[in-house]
Amino acid sequence: MKKAMQLKLVSGAIVLMLGAAGVWGQTNPTSAGPVDPYLLEDLALAYRILTDKGIMDGLGHASMRHPADPNHYLISQNRATGLVTPDDIIELDLDSNPVDPNTRTYSEVAIHAEIYKLRPDVNAVIHHHAPGMISFGMGTIPLRPVNQSSRFLLDGAPRFDYRDIQIEGDGGWEETNLIHTPARGQAVALALGASPALLLVNHGAVVVGGSISEAIGRSIYMEEAAEVQTNAMLRGGEVTYYDAAGDLRRTGMRSSFARQWDLWRHDGCILTGFCSAERPEQPQGRGGGGGRGGRGGGRGGN
Repeated sequence: MKKAMQLKLVSGAIVLMLGAAGVWGQTNPTSAGPVDPYLLEDLALAYRILTDKGIMDGLGHASMRHPADPNHYLISQNRATGLVTPDDIIELDLDSNPVDPNTRTYSEVAIHAEIYKLRPDVNAVIHHHAPGMISFGMGTIPLRPVNQSSRFLLDGAPRFDYRDIQIEGDGGWEETNLIHTPARGQAVALALGASPALLLVNHGAVVVGGSISEAIGRSIYMEEAAEVQTNAMLRGGEVTYYDAAGDLRRTGMRSSFARQWDLWRHDGCILTGFCSAERPEQPQGRGGGGGRGGRGGGRGGN
């Protein structure tokens, strides 16, 4: 009996040593370099602004492509969305390996990484669970643009149904509807295609932009469009949706939401206290989204 116990202890020690060796042997990516503090503030503000407007509910996440390296991105550590500060922002590569091995981010980071891989025009990604997006994702009535601020929806928003997941080795929807693996993240990125947003059945939405301000603006105005469209349909009668053609359709669907961003950032800075409400103009990089709206475009719970 004593000998058996000794064997078990030795075996356990070997397993622990092998496990430790595996962890110690991991190589984390090298940082792409320091990021403008203003951009870190803008990304942290994305969480705060969207929480304040009811788009995020403590859950959800926003990311920004690293301004110095398109193969890295920035996202918060795993925190409630209304509590994120610039100090919570961490750096990952496009395999979602963190530069700092001691950090822990969200289980669905594959959404961000796989979209950045497939969409070089995208510099910001937001995933949220806004009620209007869940509602429209549940049905077949398309979400339509209701005014110029929602004109990016002129070509609609595709849907991703977690019940259709057919990935080898994946437990499917009966296991979870979370986008918690690279394969699922790739499926979401493919479903998004060239669109500005994707509705996730029973799960909210994914919204992208050339800048963080564009992704925030699209998230806010999608939810507004859902509410306005629903109210118009409930009243009955003919509904006139926003429409455009020609050059306006081809070029007018992009917006940095510059003036709105100035207001959102101003109010967000006052609310949070971690940034100045009066920010000077700053040149924008690849992942930029502040100033006047910008141009350019370890894991835990959801």
